[in-house]
Amino acid sequence: MDVAVILINWNGWRDTLRCLQSLERSQLTSWHAIIVDNASTDDSLDHLHNLGERVEVIASPKNLGWTGGCNLGIKRAIELDSEYVFLLNNDALVDENTLSILISEASKLGDRAAVSCVVRFSPSGDYQFFGSSTISRSGQPFWYSDKHNKSALNNKLIPTDFLFGAGMLVPTKVFQHVGLFDDRFFLYVDETEWSVRAREKGISLFVVRDAVIHHLGSASTGGNGSPLQTYFMIRNSLLFSRLHGTFSQQIVLFLMTVRDTARSCLKKGVDDNSRRAARLLGMFDFIRCKFGDCPDVIRRLQAKQSSR
Repeated sequence: MDVAVILINWNGWRDTLRCLQSLERSQLTSWHAIIVDNASTDDSLDHLHNLGERVEVIASPKNLGWTGGCNLGIKRAIELDSEYVFLLNNDALVDENTLSILISEASKLGDRAAVSCVVRFSPSGDYQFFGSSTISRSGQPFWYSDKHNKSALNNKLIPTDFLFGAGMLVPTKVFQHVGLFDDRFFLYVDETEWSVRAREKGISLFVVRDAVIHHLGSASTGGNGSPLQTYFMIRNSLLFSRLHGTFSQQIVLFLMTVRDTARSCLKKGVDDNSRRAARLLGMFDFIRCKFGDCPDVIRRLQAKQSSR
């Protein structure tokens, strides 16, 4: 079983090396890593060379985002005739048995299924992801929580509407059947949109309960609620709704976004100003169909917030 592990690096070589170290301890040995460096501006490439025969580094001349970086890595995995692609966030660590459990379950499911890991926050150990469903009113994903949906963990294979890109294993034949990620998303919601297309093509989606990764979470985007994350989540959720939601779901989500943005405008504080600007720009860029990477002003807001 040849598994191509795809890691996207953007100014995060320390996280990437830690992730590789956890992979090296895996019980499953038939894997190779494809690191896509997204035009890092630090000295990442100096630290990510000569990592051994099983590690290949692709240096992208421009930042393609998680979406484009994964697509580049998936294309390379297909060229190498890899049987599986394992998309793994570079700020995540795998347990020793994670890969072997994933492959064991995936091989039973065949080429008409794709799976995600159970994802736990590091270092708290709290659940981040172990399955999801669709909110009927807005058409948006609802991630299970251990407070309300813990009974799902009684199942070895948990049916899910959406996979989570922090750790998802997909047969290369499935990518060839469904297609790659939509580059318009760039970052966030991309695997959600792909999951819908996969289900429409008859691909079953599951979370493998006993395959666990430990995720720092949003290490490259400044954490939850940062300007970068806020911008992409607002814009891409609306794009996802336009692509796959009913007319009523699109209206509901847009009105909810307007309402929440108005509430945000009433808040005070410097950080709230950055988040407010990110929300407004996310909505504006959706309306004018500007997709792909974010405007430079979002990265300036991000850098300003990070420097505090």
